Amino acid sequence: MENPPLDTPEGVASMCDVITRFTSLPFIINSSSMPLWPNLYANFYGTVCAFQAWNCSNRPTMPPPVEKDIMGNSSCVLRFVQAMYLVDTITPQNFMFDENEALLAAKLTVPLRLHAPFGFNTDIMDKTRAQGEGIIFPVRAYSPEFLITERTAMTPRITFQSVSSTFVAVLCASLFFLSPGEAVTVTLCVIFVILDLFGLMALWDVSLNVSSVVMLCLAVGFCADYASHIAKAISALPNNKAWPMTRRVSHALNHQGVSVLHAGISTLVAVLVLAFAHSTGFQVMFRMLFGMVVFGVAHGLCFLPAVQIVFAQMYKGKH
Repeated sequence: MENPPLDTPEGVASMCDVITRFTSLPFIINSSSMPLWPNLYANFYGTVCAFQAWNCSNRPTMPPPVEKDIMGNSSCVLRFVQAMYLVDTITPQNFMFDENEALLAAKLTVPLRLHAPFGFNTDIMDKTRAQGEGIIFPVRAYSPEFLITERTAMTPRITFQSVSSTFVAVLCASLFFLSPGEAVTVTLCVIFVILDLFGLMALWDVSLNVSSVVMLCLAVGFCADYASHIAKAISALPNNKAWPMTRRVSHALNHQGVSVLHAGISTLVAVLVLAFAHSTGFQVMFRMLFGMVVFGVAHGLCFLPAVQIVFAQMYKGKH
């Protein structure tokens, strides 16, 4: 709670409203028996108000007490904190004051019961934060769990933005070296490889997180490299009756395809040692690299030549 006006009845009432809102959540643990400092402060505030009213009505010869001395923005809270120091040292840690003894913020701690694994409690985070809306002072719900949950909730959007931007980059870069049709074919290979990797992640128990998103972006580069070499080898051959598409594809696979296959095998051999690692991070890296190499080489050596032949036959049929 930021700058809560705990010196006014409205501020105390709003504070009690905050208590009611948060303790009524279904995932709060033991909310009825939980000792909360706002309840103690409300009683303390009422006692101070009653004392001030009695002091002014029963001792008219004495000047009324200075407002800041008893009911100022910080004095009442400071008196409460000083009184609580005699009881425990935990409650005073819930308050923060500035150099002028004005209350800057107050903290209310409530235990949560998580219904999902750590980092996947988006519904609890949203409902908890919604309880702070409509209060006369800012109320923000914070938990270390929410930091991980926010990152988990943002991961699909970040994945879509990162992967889609790499698709566009592959298409634009391919247009500099290949024809538009070949550039589109290379981009299709990359898209299908990424879709295959999503299926592999589901089958091989690889969760979608920051590490896997980085590996997906890395897979785009691997797959574009494999497919672009084959496409460039096909486009480098003459396009005439003596060199139909089937002959050009066969020649490209016999010459350039062997190098692409060797590159894929050497990469697999290099990362094979990660398969025996006990670290989860290294295991995820191996699974993603294994998928991107296998799917990338397969699409570069099988899918792209087949699509090139089909497109050539369709173009020949129209003309």
